[in-house]
Amino acid sequence: MTDTATNAQRYFEEVEIGEEYIQTQLPSRENVLEFLSTWSDPDDEIRGRFTDQAGANKDGLQKPIVPGNMSASMITRLVTDWAGPLGRIVSLDISFRRPVQHDDQLTCLALVTERDDDLAEAGGPAIVSIDVSFENERGEKPVQGNAQVELPRRDAE
Repeated sequence: MTDTATNAQRYFEEVEIGEEYIQTQLPSRENVLEFLSTWSDPDDEIRGRFTDQAGANKDGLQKPIVPGNMSASMITRLVTDWAGPLGRIVSLDISFRRPVQHDDQLTCLALVTERDDDLAEAGGPAIVSIDVSFENERGEKPVQGNAQVELPRRDAE
C-alpha cells in the first residue's frame, strides 16, 4: 500500500475545524494475503472472496475484496497517523457501505468536525472529532465513519 502523507504530532491548540488530512492507499492482493496470513485459516472457504477471481465470482462479486477488518485497520491507521504518537483514540465508529476491491486507489480522508474547547478549558481531556472515509477512483465511498481523539496540549509539555 502506498502512503503519501507524513504523520507528525498534532496538538489540540493547533487543530482547526475543517482541517483535512489525506493519505493514499492501494490495497493489493499481496497486502490482502499478508493480512489473511495473520488471522484466518488457509483452508477456510470464505478466503476465496478475498484472494481470487473465482472465489469472488462465486460470491457474486466483480473482483476479490479487502476483508472488512483490514479496511477497519486501514481506517484506524489513518486516525493514528493523523493524531500522531501521543494522540489516543477515544472512540471509532465505522460504516461499511460497499466492498473495497483489490487495487482500489483509495483517497483516505480525515476531516476535523469538532473541538471540545469547553471540556479542555475546564481541565478535561482535549477531544477532537473527525470524520473519516475512503474514496475510490470510481467516486464511491465504501468505508466511512467518525472518531473522537484525545490530543496532547502544547502547554502540557
